[in-house]
Amino acid sequence: MLILIFSDMKKLLLFALAVFALASCKNDEPVPEEPKADKVSVLPESKEFDGNGGNVSVMVTSTGEWTLSTKDNATYDWVSTDKTKGVDGDMIKFTVDANETEQARFAYYVFTCGKATAEFKITSFAGEIKPALITVDEKEITRDYNKGTFSVAVKYEDGVDYRALNAVIPEDAAWLKHVVTLEGDEAGTANMQFEYEALEGLDAREVAFTINYETVSVPMKMTQTPQYVIIPEAPMYTLGLEGGTLSINVTSNVEYNAEVITDGESWLTDYNLSEGVNSWKYSSYDGKREATIRFTEAAPAEGAEPIVAEVRVVQSNALITTVARMNNHRAVLSPVAPNKDVFKLGKNMTMEILVKPDANSFNSVSAILGIERRFLIRHSDGGNKGWWEVVYARNDKNWNGENEEVKVQGALLKADTWSHIAVTVGDGKISVYQDGDLKKTENLHYNMKDIDLSEKYNANNQTQEFAISYAYDNGRFFKGLVSEVRIWNRALTKEEINAKDHFYKVDPASEGLVAYWKMNDGEGSIYKDYTANGNNLSAQINHGVWSTANAAWETVSLPE
Repeated sequence: MLILIFSDMKKLLLFALAVFALASCKNDEPVPEEPKADKVSVLPESKEFDGNGGNVSVMVTSTGEWTLSTKDNATYDWVSTDKTKGVDGDMIKFTVDANETEQARFAYYVFTCGKATAEFKITSFAGEIKPALITVDEKEITRDYNKGTFSVAVKYEDGVDYRALNAVIPEDAAWLKHVVTLEGDEAGTANMQFEYEALEGLDAREVAFTINYETVSVPMKMTQTPQYVIIPEAPMYTLGLEGGTLSINVTSNVEYNAEVITDGESWLTDYNLSEGVNSWKYSSYDGKREATIRFTEAAPAEGAEPIVAEVRVVQSNALITTVARMNNHRAVLSPVAPNKDVFKLGKNMTMEILVKPDANSFNSVSAILGIERRFLIRHSDGGNKGWWEVVYARNDKNWNGENEEVKVQGALLKADTWSHIAVTVGDGKISVYQDGDLKKTENLHYNMKDIDLSEKYNANNQTQEFAISYAYDNGRFFKGLVSEVRIWNRALTKEEINAKDHFYKVDPASEGLVAYWKMNDGEGSIYKDYTANGNNLSAQINHGVWSTANAAWETVSLPE
């Protein structure tokens, strides 16, 4: 009896577990999602035409495919469409014939998506109807020379589709573009957004364009004003001891007054202005005198400070009156060099520079001129305190993949003293000069790498490139003054290097002279190349990284 009862209870337990498992399986089945409700809408929902007829484009928004039919299956032989079905976002075009009857007529269309519908009504009047009215808040827009954007606020009547607003801009005004039209915050308003490019010229420009809606056109005008400038051709002029005429070309798009100040009134006289050229007479003088000429905007805008530009004038027997200070500065060839190929020099060249090292420049190695491990003049390297050397590259590599170097020692520089350095390469030899004296001549290494000052490469986690006052790393800038930097594609002779005034000036059109940086600009962030090649140098300052900055200048009188 007990065995029977136990057997029945075991059967009941197994049955209960089976029922529970079946219920669990049913609960795990995914619950089907309820189908999304069908939706369809059109914009605009109606359109009126005058007796001339016309067309209208209607945008359809739907949750799926839609179809088009007429209400109550009516037939309209005066209306045609370009499609009868489509998907969300499609545009359908209705074309309405001219109404030559004496009565208004109506057409009713139905867009269907699943169970959802939307109606579109067309009204065709027998005569003319008043065009839709649109207005703008500002018809004349004026902006400055910078690149920018502006928005035109448009107001419109009921029945206007703001998305059909458009701007018609002449093709010759590609600097102005209509970007997008957005619905306004208030009913019956829209914002048409435009963008315009920067104006680089000195003259204003304007464009007449229209904002249109169907047959309505609103005339608009955009004016862009230039940057107002007064730019003298050079920041400094050096006059000889004999009398003559000082002429200063000025680029300007404003009226200005020219005034001689700081002790120049007595010797810069008889001012004349003709076609942008300002001129003064000056007398002969045995000595040195300076003046400043100030150009001031004659009629600045109300509340604006006048534009002012100044030019320094020196009459002296000095050949050089302004030089560059390189402390924490460098001058690099890139990115303003349009004719870099002239720096592919092979095994014929001359490199010159006039330097005045500070006393503290002797305490560490510094770069003077050239490219690290290619062709470089450097100072105080390897314990040779105060000595300069030239280093050129061989084609073979060292253990870490860099070009092997050949060093040629120059001479000892004196602190706070101007020295002229020249290095010539030609006829299989390299020669170094200081102040015109030949210090050493050596045969070039048989495996010398061709000299290419346009080369750039990465080493020591830095970009190595041609520069004044930079090589290897940011700490090796030259501490002192530099002037008269020249690159030739031939080896100068000792006689040429010692020619009269050669240390202080040469003719920019000299044979073989491919780059000539006087380093006397006196302002700005560019060191001008006085040859026709136009390979200017960019001034940069070191703040942990190099960045473009105005150069540093000092007034001198050379030869001393």
